[in-house]
Amino acid sequence: MSWVPLLYPHPIYCANPLAIGQNSIEMAPMNVPFAGQYYMNIVVQDHGPLNFFLSANMSWSNNKDGGGYVQFGKSQVIRPLGRGWYNLNPVVYDMKLEYSYANNDNEPLQVRWYSGKAPVDWLPYCD
Repeated sequence: MSWVPLLYPHPIYCANPLAIGQNSIEMAPMNVPFAGQYYMNIVVQDHGPLNFFLSANMSWSNNKDGGGYVQFGKSQVIRPLGRGWYNLNPVVYDMKLEYSYANNDNEPLQVRWYSGKAPVDWLPYCD
């Protein structure tokens, strides 16, 4: 394991979308509890080797606050995950994932956002 969430151990967002071929997914909105730095982690394939993943674009947006995005391709993914640190404000962000796979099988993904500060409400739930 290349990273253990010790500094940012509190999940604030969780999604497990299924990707098939090339498409985009509107995921559940992300409610950010407070302003600060957050860690985003995306697992793009639940099996090895990393042979079908081609690229992904994860974006988050809010009409008043703006948002951000991260793009990564197969050559930028280490041990099939994309990750990074992002500054977020306490707003609700619309979440979108665009992806490209070289096959048409169901490819389960895991999208997680972590905070260094515990949220007041319950932790996010994923099926």
